[in-house]
Amino acid sequence: MPRSEAYKMEMKNKKKTRWVLLGLMIAGAVVALLLWAFYFNKPKTQNRANDSSIYQLEYTVRRSSVADYLEIVGTVDAPIYQVVSSVSGALKTFDIQVGDRVSKDATIAVLDDIQYRLNYLEAKVDYENALYDSPISLEQKQLQFLIAERNLKNATVRSPVSGIITEVSAREGANISQNGAICTIVEDDALFVQGFLDEVDIQKVRTSQKVLFEFKSFGLTYEGKIARISQIANSESGIVVIPAEFSFNDDPRKKGIIPGLTCTVKIVLLEKSDALFIPTNALKRDQKGTYVLVKGEKEGETLPTYIKTGVSTTNSVEVLEGLQEGQKVIIAPSSAVLNTFSPQTQQGGGLNLNMIGGLGIPGGR
Repeated sequence: MPRSEAYKMEMKNKKKTRWVLLGLMIAGAVVALLLWAFYFNKPKTQNRANDSSIYQLEYTVRRSSVADYLEIVGTVDAPIYQVVSSVSGALKTFDIQVGDRVSKDATIAVLDDIQYRLNYLEAKVDYENALYDSPISLEQKQLQFLIAERNLKNATVRSPVSGIITEVSAREGANISQNGAICTIVEDDALFVQGFLDEVDIQKVRTSQKVLFEFKSFGLTYEGKIARISQIANSESGIVVIPAEFSFNDDPRKKGIIPGLTCTVKIVLLEKSDALFIPTNALKRDQKGTYVLVKGEKEGETLPTYIKTGVSTTNSVEVLEGLQEGQKVIIAPSSAVLNTFSPQTQQGGGLNLNMIGGLGIPGGR
């Protein structure tokens, strides 16, 4: 074969070899890429939902104070009295004004009482002269005397309570008829709060139950109690509510509380201090009773422990027997709680529930 032909054949074979090698490299890269994708996208476990160690929450049993409330909106109010005249006559003395403060039994108005004095004296004489009359005649004269005495007394109108004049309905010199309005008094030293209970909550409350009044705009909190629960429910727009009144333990006027202000009424359903509490979702039940899973000394060890429970709230329950402070109970969290944590956090093993905020667990001492 001529030299030139042999050279051409050699170059052709080298070129073919390079293409084969390039094809093998490409095929290897594709296989490696597929293996990488398959390996790194493969789930770590066949069923992560069943891997309880990833989703376990731990709660350290501890003594705490717990309170549970029913909250409603309340409005400060006060008893209102309309002062009327028991007798008729012209107002001889009447100088009160709106905004004046009056004390109980203070004189508000004086009517012209000449006729009433005359009637009183005549009735008194008749009664004294009838002491030796028949029993019926004596009783009649006595009643007439008592009526005249009462009318003379009522010619002076006095305040039934201590409070503030909020309305004046008459003026000096005017003629007032019997039961005619003279003024209106708000008894501001008897402030109370009124509100409405939902029908679904009526079984949770009772009179004399402790309440807290929170005036957020003032930064003030007062203690009180349920004074009255109406025996008749109201229905408006399909919503059934029960009127209720709440009283203050201390005088709120000292801090500027006046009728018409709104506040949050927190009805105390439960108050417990220095007691062992655990989250309610740590509880498990079987035929023997209520138990929890207590974290053991060994890695991954849990010990079923039966307990006796006491009072409870929506999120926590008191433990009376079976657990000691410092023990750790295992909790299987809900999906809502799990969604708050990243996979990286979950892969770290059990989570300490005491460090997780916003789950409704009572605080420590």
